[in-house]
Amino acid sequence: MKIFCTGASGYIGGSVAAHLVAAGHQLTGLVRSQEKADAVRARGITPRENSAGSRRRRA
Repeated sequence: MKIFCTGASGYIGGSVAAHLVAAGHQLTGLVRSQEKADAVRARGITPRENSAGSRRRRA
């Protein structure tokens, strides 16, 4: 099954994502940085980078 997971690089989301990958599912995970993208990619998750939820204040 194809699954989109927010928080795939975090503690809880990462744990859930790892179990889903181990069960044979195809995961795409939302990440905020290239570093996080590299980390989830190494765990078999396709990263989708998005800074929409970034903490930078918009003027």
